Amino acid sequence: MIRWDRFWLFAKFVLMRDHATSYNEGEINSLLEKFALLRSGIESTYFDEYQVEILTQYFIEKDELNNALFILKHSLYLFPNSVHLKVLQAEILILFGKEDRALGLLNELEKQEPYNSEILFMKGSAYSQIGEHEEAIELLKSALEHSNDDSSEILFNIALEFQYLGDNLSAIRYFKKVLKLDPNHQEAVLEIAFNYEELGEFDKSITFYKAFIDENPYSEQAWFNYGYACSRMEKHTEALEAYDYALVIKEDFLGALINKANTLIFLNRLTEAIEVYKEAILIKPKDSNLHYLIGEAYENNQDYEIALSYYEKSKDLDPFNANAWLGIGIVKDLLGNPKESVNYFKKGLELDPDNPNYLYLFAELLQKLERLDESFAIYSKVTKLDPENASIWLDYSNALFINNKPESAIEVLEQGLNYNPNNADLYYRLTAYFLELGLETDATSTFTDALQINYDARSKMFDYSPKLKKSSIIHEVIQNYISSN
Repeated sequence: MIRWDRFWLFAKFVLMRDHATSYNEGEINSLLEKFALLRSGIESTYFDEYQVEILTQYFIEKDELNNALFILKHSLYLFPNSVHLKVLQAEILILFGKEDRALGLLNELEKQEPYNSEILFMKGSAYSQIGEHEEAIELLKSALEHSNDDSSEILFNIALEFQYLGDNLSAIRYFKKVLKLDPNHQEAVLEIAFNYEELGEFDKSITFYKAFIDENPYSEQAWFNYGYACSRMEKHTEALEAYDYALVIKEDFLGALINKANTLIFLNRLTEAIEVYKEAILIKPKDSNLHYLIGEAYENNQDYEIALSYYEKSKDLDPFNANAWLGIGIVKDLLGNPKESVNYFKKGLELDPDNPNYLYLFAELLQKLERLDESFAIYSKVTKLDPENASIWLDYSNALFINNKPESAIEVLEQGLNYNPNNADLYYRLTAYFLELGLETDATSTFTDALQINYDARSKMFDYSPKLKKSSIIHEVIQNYISSN
């Protein structure tokens, strides 16, 4: 049985975004040697403007901002009127978090060249960094208007600004413009899926990626996003096929492997899922979450000893992984060691104290160990964290009822109905409690409400209390309901 929602790896967190400049390895190595000499002060070294740009971009991409700033400052003595190098200097200032200084520099440059697309683009970047997204959009649109080069990156950044503002429809529109110019723009392929997810429009996401794949059948990111949207629509067979296509194109696509395994879990093909997770581990052998996912798959397959070994490995790889600690606790309970599992639950909940799923399981464990006051307190906390989960109200009330607290059990269900007023299961259970206490008037009224909400669900009440099948009150209310409907 799957306890929690699967960990769907959305493409946003899987794809290594790669907009790196393409360098000639020999060229960059030669420039780095010259730079080392310059930095050491051993000898004076000359770089032309093109070489400075190459080195600066290289250092920015390697997150070596001090080196980038050093080469720029040196070169601006040689090329004091270079607008391009000054724009690069502004970019580095932005990356250092010095947006005000960057904007001051860019404003001076704009006075000299008011229609320079590069200056306007960088100003937009600065305003974006300080949260002025509407101003950033206007500047980027102006940069687009005056751009003579490929405008796909400007369009992409406009789309991102709309995304930051929560205007997902406008973001999608601009990302699609990017793909018209550059169908291989992986980030745009990725971000469209993210925005459809924010809108909850997975059907539209599926439609878009189907059409995109028809034109670009070798885009592994598009196949992945199509599979992800299918997964969210519970079209698991289609999702599985999409992940397989992504893996044919890029066999070490980690996200596709993980989501393929997750899909196999949903299809109850546990053995196959485990094998796919193991393929993923070959790519990231020290990933704590992957070991946890394999452990959970083995647990669902009732291979508890193997599950335990993977949970232990997950914990060792990342002692702060709450899932691993709680997984160990769950399996130790399943292996018949509930007392031993308590400390693992406690450690996991120290790391993730407000996780309603784990607290729910811990409350059940404490109830099993007859640590009732602790169990009731945790059940109560869970109802506050996840009040629209009817199962919690049912189990909490049942724990109270079977431990001679019927009035408290009724009170808990009545609280639950405040959050779940149309949940028939709560009404049916409340009917059972009323009848157990001989409160026939309350039982009749409550049972009538339950039948009105969901007549077919009445069997759950009989499953809970089989003797109610013989109750004359129950039979009378059912007959009245049938006659009036």
